[in-house]
Amino acid sequence: MKMTLVTKSHSKKWIGVLMASLLTASLLTGCGGDKKPAPAAGGAQPAATAAAAPEVKVEPALTGKIGSVNFSSQKLAGASFMAKSTQRGYMLRYKGDLVYGNAETKTWTALKVDSPKAAVDKSLFTDGVLKGDEDFHRGWLTADSSGKLYRTASAFTYPFENGKFASTKIFTKANGNFIVAPDGKTGYEFGLKNLDMYKLKGNEVVTSSKLTHPFNFGITGMTIAPDGKLYVVGNTNTANDMKNKWMVMSADGQQLGLYGSEDKKAPDYLKGIFNSIAVTDKYVAIIDSLGSLYLWGKDGKFMGQAKEEALFGKGHTNNEIVNWDGNSIMAWNYNQKSDSNNKVQFDFYLITF
Repeated sequence: MKMTLVTKSHSKKWIGVLMASLLTASLLTGCGGDKKPAPAAGGAQPAATAAAAPEVKVEPALTGKIGSVNFSSQKLAGASFMAKSTQRGYMLRYKGDLVYGNAETKTWTALKVDSPKAAVDKSLFTDGVLKGDEDFHRGWLTADSSGKLYRTASAFTYPFENGKFASTKIFTKANGNFIVAPDGKTGYEFGLKNLDMYKLKGNEVVTSSKLTHPFNFGITGMTIAPDGKLYVVGNTNTANDMKNKWMVMSADGQQLGLYGSEDKKAPDYLKGIFNSIAVTDKYVAIIDSLGSLYLWGKDGKFMGQAKEEALFGKGHTNNEIVNWDGNSIMAWNYNQKSDSNNKVQFDFYLITF
């Protein structure tokens, strides 16, 4: 049998071939084939790389002046939603969150606001969402400063207890939108022409009374300031001759002032049929159904107005404003351009003065 002797030079050649083969296999594994990552040190497999969450696009705030008052209007990134333009609900500030209704899905959603962004607050309701029912379209929500929440529907008001609305009807004389005062001891109900006050003890009505007001053809908006004063907007005349004004009342229903011009050419004449009202520490803001925001000082001095394009950009239709904090109000509106399902995008804006 013939023996093959491996000389020192042959050994070096074979080692070189072996090393080249291993290097080629390593390159093929890293650059092609099944593209599996190389084992980590010690034989452990490396952790899978998680896909980065998409960054929420923040748009720059719109700024300007309403008369001599500077304002900024910041769209809340991450808060928009799609629905038919007629399927909005209401909104309010509840436990520091922005809660809004979507009548299409019959839900209320809680948003934690950290301007310029907002995200669903999963610590409220059920993962941030409160489901409604067949009476959702009448689902006006209101809350006192302690966080007690009420819902008015079908001429009755229900308290929110133990994670759901109680089945027991309270405030049985309520036949419109019910708003509870910050102290939780007084409630006010307004409808087309009525404005009633309720003294409350827990979930019971102790007394009720009708309040005198000048809005002969209907109240369209109302809010309560932290000091308990009522701010009410409505029409003092007829449908054919609109004379929209706003009024401030004491907590016990005494009229303290009536503002707004009856001259249709005056800058403080409220042109829209329906109006929404909100207050800060210094100002009273009203947005009419034509999209303009009117601003008064708390002393009744008219500051000026701004068109919706200046506040929200082109193509937006405003819906509602509510109290937010001492310097700001919250507004929401929708972009008039709809998608293939005839849905529009609803957006929220924090307007600061």
